[in-house]
Amino acid sequence: TEVRNRAFTRLVLEGEQDPSTVADASTLLGFAENVALTVVVVASVPTGDPAVSRVDDALRRGGLVRHFGWMGDELLGIIGHGRCDEEALLAMLRPFAPWRCGVAEVPGLALTARGIRFARAAIRSSAQPGVRHVEGHWIGAIMSAQEELTGAMATGLLRPLLQLRDRDSIVETLRWYLDLGSVAEVAARTYRHRNTVGNRLQAAEEATGLK
Repeated sequence: TEVRNRAFTRLVLEGEQDPSTVADASTLLGFAENVALTVVVVASVPTGDPAVSRVDDALRRGGLVRHFGWMGDELLGIIGHGRCDEEALLAMLRPFAPWRCGVAEVPGLALTARGIRFARAAIRSSAQPGVRHVEGHWIGAIMSAQEELTGAMATGLLRPLLQLRDRDSIVETLRWYLDLGSVAEVAARTYRHRNTVGNRLQAAEEATGLK
């Protein structure tokens, strides 16, 4: 186990630059070098948490080759997904939902580090816990990669919104709407009239210039 973990760490840190590191990891971890991989990053999951065993058991039952290891406070993993479709694989990773979990695909073992960067970007795309595939969160991932630009954009867009007299209620309604996507659902969840919800969204549109 220690030898395998060391090979995985070297793959993450050196695999993009050193073909021999990739070859060693292929032999020791049991992955073909050119196999398509799903890369997983879970932030701050405790080492002894049962979720780790539940995910490993689900992947084993699915016949999927996998390896997980900790680097700092992150759990990193690679999975040879074979013929398993994305929806089924994400279901196997669902025990990680209480934490921020990012998922990405790479076409070969040598690109493991790139997959980890992409999965981390998926994590940074939202402050909420959950399992996120980077392909479903491209905009948030891209924006999170450039914090200075993101800050400037947020300031420019949000300043007019935050200057509104009823900004707290408008921002609250906007949060619910971005979560639920339906005026009727927001009205039901927040115990507000649909017209009130609609008026608050209209105020947000007029302040930001965004539909």
